[in-house]
This record gives sequence, C-alpha cells and structure tokens, in this order.
Amino acid sequence: MTSVVLIQDVVDLIVDSLVGSIEEWLKDPDSPHRRDYPVSIRLRELKQCALVNKAFAARAQKYIFSRIRIWTTLNRLPECIPDTEKTSPTAAPALDQLSLQAISNLLDILKRKPHLAGHVQTIDASAQLGHVLEHCQHLVKLLDLLRTYDNPRWIELRNAGRIWDSRGIPADFRFQERVAANLQVLECEHLAAMPLNLLANSPHLSSLTLRYCSAEAQDQKPQDRARIGTSPLPKLKHLSLFDSWTVLDALVHGKKGVPNSQAPVDFSSLEHLTLDTSCYKTGAFPSVQRLLSMTRHSLKSIMLSKNILADYERSYSTPLLDLSICGEGLEDFRLSVTLNNPREGHRLRQIVDTLNTIPSPNAVKHIELFVDLSISRDFRNRDYGNPELGWEELDRVLNRIASTCSISSQKVHFVLHLEFKCQCPVADKECARFVKQLEERVFPEVQRNGRIVFVVDYSMEEEMLFT
Repeated sequence: MTSVVLIQDVVDLIVDSLVGSIEEWLKDPDSPHRRDYPVSIRLRELKQCALVNKAFAARAQKYIFSRIRIWTTLNRLPECIPDTEKTSPTAAPALDQLSLQAISNLLDILKRKPHLAGHVQTIDASAQLGHVLEHCQHLVKLLDLLRTYDNPRWIELRNAGRIWDSRGIPADFRFQERVAANLQVLECEHLAAMPLNLLANSPHLSSLTLRYCSAEAQDQKPQDRARIGTSPLPKLKHLSLFDSWTVLDALVHGKKGVPNSQAPVDFSSLEHLTLDTSCYKTGAFPSVQRLLSMTRHSLKSIMLSKNILADYERSYSTPLLDLSICGEGLEDFRLSVTLNNPREGHRLRQIVDTLNTIPSPNAVKHIELFVDLSISRDFRNRDYGNPELGWEELDRVLNRIASTCSISSQKVHFVLHLEFKCQCPVADKECARFVKQLEERVFPEVQRNGRIVFVVDYSMEEEMLFT
C-alpha cells in the first residue's frame, strides 16, 4: 500500500478554504451562534483537521493560535477608589482569571514549541493593559516572546462596557514600547485621552479604526508625547473613524497648543476612508477636507454615513466635500442620506453637488447611494418621486461621471439602496411601484448610457411609535 504525500501548499489551500467556508456559514442568520473567542471554539472543525497529519496540523495551528484575549478586572469599583489610591498596586487593574489562565497555558505551550509564537498575531485587550504589565510577569514574558517573532501585528483596545471613566483607572499605554515596532493594524473603542505617539511610534501601521475615541489632553507631560526612536511616520492605507472627531483634528493638524506639533501619521498613501457618526459635529468637515488634500491622489475609496451630512438650510452654497482634489484615483464612493419628508430635497442636492466635484476624466468604478425615506400618513412613497426633489440632477451627474471615465471599456456600477422607514402600515407593492418608477422614469440618461450598470433595491422597516 502506497502512502499519499500532500504538498504543504495544497494542504494550506484546503485548510484556508475550510476556514473561509465556516466563517461564511456563521454569517448566515440561521446558523448556530458561536463565540468569537477562543478560536478553537469558533472554528471547532479545525481540531479534527489538525488530527489528520502534521501537514494539516501545521496549517490549523495558524488559526488556533492566531489571537489571545487579555481582559482586566478591578478589586473595587472605579467610583470607590480615591484619587490618591488610583496608582497603588491594590487599586490597579489585574488580569481576570480566564485571561491569566490563557496566558499561563500559552506560555507552557510556547516553552515546548516556541515557533508557535509566530502565529499569535492578534491581541484583543483592555485599555488598562499598561497597568497590568506593572504587576504581571506572565504577561511581560508573553509580550517579550511574541516580540522575537515580530508579533503582535494586530491590536484591539477597548474599554469594555464603557465602565472606565474619569472616576476610575485611566487607560495606560506604556505597553507600546513592547508592541509598536511591529504593529500593523490598530482598532480602538471608547478610549479617552488617546496619545498620538502611540500611532507615531508604529512605523508599520497601515490600518487604523477608532470608535468613540478622543485625543489626549493638551496638558500631557512632554515625555508622554515623545516619540520612541527616529523611525519614519506610519503610512496609513485604511482609516475608519466613528465619532472620533478630536482625534481626526489632531491627526491632520497636529496637537493644539503644542508648538511645531507634527501630524503623527503620513496620509500620502491612504487608499480607503470610512467616516461614520451618530450625530453631525459642526466644524468637522474642514478636517475631512484637509485630510483629502493630504492623500496626494492616493485615495481610492470613500464611505460616508448618513449622519455625516450637515443639517444645512436649503440655501446652502457649498457641496458636502470637494472631491476634485482626489484627482483621477477615486474608484469607489459610497454615501448615505436620510429624507424625513419630501421637502428635504436640499439633502439630496447636496450629495449631487458633491458628486459633481468628481473630475473629468475620472476612474470611478462604483457609486453606491443609501437613501432612507420616512413614510407616514402624510408623506407616501409617491411624494418622493418628484424629479425636482433632486433625482434629475442626480441622473445628469451620474451620466457625466460615466461618460468621462478614463477607461472606455469600463462599466460604472451605480447601486441605489432605498430603505423605507414606515411609521404606518405600507403595502410592499406600494414600495415596489415606487422603485419601478425610479428605474423607468426618473433616470432616463442613466438608462440610455450603455456604460452604466444601474441597480435599484429596497427594504422596509416598521418604526415603533410610542405615544
């Protein structure tokens, strides 16, 4: 009987395909729920896969050991700790028992098989990670061992449940000396007083995601603002911000009140920008426009949420953003708008004017527009079908963008997503008729342009009203 020898590259493709299939399956609403962590539970099929032979085990280990979660806990509630005791060892956060056990188990494994440290690329940690380093030698040993394998490369920092506030133990970023050199992806959530040197000291940082974060206070000590070494500034390629406007201001303008302050990152290679917010912040767009000017025509994709739109009066005189400074590099533009009633056509025209700043020629491949329409007893679907609402202008500008695309053989995909926010009973066929009207009557130039692939879809959501 002859044995079959599998090439490692083939085995790797098999395992990677299995992981991809599992992840897609878990996204299905009808699939059973699995925890995100640990990976051995989320991707439990990998355990059986690893038992096939050494080749399968080697690839499965890449995923099983890919991340570790480091959570902290307090001996006392934050509000019960006097300010004078917040830096004492008894008040400082400590590792929770599950995290401590996970670190201990991982260290035992790495003693026998140190090469597995090369797989531990992601750390999901509490923002108080720096405090724990003062008192936990197990964690110090782990980070030092990972550093020898150029890890971690991905860090997720968050204040779980937003329980850490001004009354409690503040976030501590002293751990950056052990991780900054190899950091490539940073995701932060609910961080107050985030130091910009955490970014500036990470020369390989290429992706930054911030949710509900704020920049550090102006009265930070000079040593806290100092950079480690003379490594070049990180060149971001992906930037996603959600309600983190003070950080954005600091990223593009440098620290206010700090003489000769330098922006902590280099935006000249930025390719993907996502801006989302729960409410519009007056004065935010100068920073956004400044950011666009710093990309030096590298930006390929922009996504703006519906709440980014300023609640301008109908007599506004400027577009939302000037996209002409993006040059011919912009390929993908996605944005959202909410129309609470048919009299808010200025919101749609604002988007039209923004799209009109896309230069000719251009390289646009994909435009996606999400429109929320409020349906009530006073305002029905048909009331939003008036071409004067802004649909005619949108039709013309889309035709112009597609007609001046620099690649003559390229199709421009325009997708219009309509979501009907129904405050009263609405028949599905009523929404379907409105969508058909838009497709057949409201966009004549788009329909005639053979270079445009035009798609309209819709969904309905019934809003619960309490009186």
